[in-house]
Amino acid sequence: MRIHEVAVKTGLSIHAIRFYERSGVLDERLISRSKSNYREYDEGILENINVLKFSQKAGFTISEIAEMIHEFNENAVSPASKIAALEGKLQQVTLRIQEIEEVRSLIVGKLDTLRKSIG
Repeated sequence: MRIHEVAVKTGLSIHAIRFYERSGVLDERLISRSKSNYREYDEGILENINVLKFSQKAGFTISEIAEMIHEFNENAVSPASKIAALEGKLQQVTLRIQEIEEVRSLIVGKLDTLRKSIG
């Protein structure tokens, strides 16, 4: 499939897909060139992009994702190091959730106060 179809199916812009490609976070084995030099994407690229989007939502940066992909493909990191990295990210995500819950509580409290003052 061509880049436009990938964009439609993933909800990403063509620019974002090309950026991810240049950043090294898309699996190059899933991208080829047609005889007319258009990029052709294998269906597997959709799963690749879903994992990428999930990783970003989990708090990983593009450079962290690219590094993990490279290390995974090269088997350059031990499973223990991978676990440590993921545990570190989990702690960051957990802290972020706690911070967001605190903000949520403040907003709920402010809404309650405002509603009581009205009626």
